[in-house]
Amino acid sequence: MANDVIEWRCDRCEVTARWMPESESCGLPTTWAEEDDAVFCLACRRALAGEAAIQAVGTSMSLEGRARARKAATIEFEIGRAADHPNQVIARACGTSAAVVARTRQRLAQPAL
Repeated sequence: MANDVIEWRCDRCEVTARWMPESESCGLPTTWAEEDDAVFCLACRRALAGEAAIQAVGTSMSLEGRARARKAATIEFEIGRAADHPNQVIARACGTSAAVVARTRQRLAQPAL
């Protein structure tokens, strides 16, 4: 059996994930994503969601408003990615409180007007 290690490198932060040679799995790690021929780790996927929100609100919004938009987008991304995770787990991943995650879940469940 060859000792070839399957390796993935994030195109944004260059973190590397490797599968051991004897591992049955050798595909992209489950929390990573491939988009437009680029591969991103989970941390970068969260960051990209926040950056997209900042671009969407533009520079006319205050610094505090942009920070809120980034945080909201990160929470929404994480809820969309792992809706079955408890609020506390999502809160830890996003650097916020479980109450904020619960309010975001409620807001997302409301139909668009």
